Amino acid sequence: MHFYAASDAPPRYVAPILREIEDYLAGSPMSVTTFGTKAMGDPRFIYTLRQGRDPSSRTVERVRNFMRGEAAHA
Repeated sequence: MHFYAASDAPPRYVAPILREIEDYLAGSPMSVTTFGTKAMGDPRFIYTLRQGRDPSSRTVERVRNFMRGEAAHA
């Protein structure tokens, strides 16, 4: 068993959709919990992505559709 020091820990997986969401939220007054609730019905959605959750392609498409829909109403 190998124990990592904080400085040499392997990088945590980050789902590519998380960058899209973070970019979207940077230009929006919406909070991460509101985004998660509106997009997925889960206020912890972004938190779990940040913790390494790997969403299904169906989930990714649902999130992208939400962001497109919100942008169309802005």
